[in-house]
Amino acid sequence: MSDFTARTVTVTVFTRHSEECPQKDNRQWKRCKCRKSLYIYSDGKVTYKSAKTRSWEQAERVAQTERDLRDPVKRKELQLEEEIRKVQEQADVDAAARKANLITVSDALDRWLS
Repeated sequence: MSDFTARTVTVTVFTRHSEECPQKDNRQWKRCKCRKSLYIYSDGKVTYKSAKTRSWEQAERVAQTERDLRDPVKRKELQLEEEIRKVQEQADVDAAARKANLITVSDALDRWLS
């Protein structure tokens, strides 16, 4: 599948309540300290993933990371950032090499005289 093909992706947070939780019938309840998980629908498949937290806010951050991994625009941005970083590193290496080859006029004159 091409990176630019339109596809449906859904990543949502839900709660896996304990038996003792008073909100155990409401999977969308945010304020309890039960385990949070992610429902992921992508490429026609449903998967579930632990958010590894009991905080709804932290689980939403994990969900946003999962969304970004599946977003072709975000993936392209990450690729471009990586390419820019590599070009900048090479420019830094080149500048260091040029600086290492620079000598002062007096050093050049001493070399020429000897």
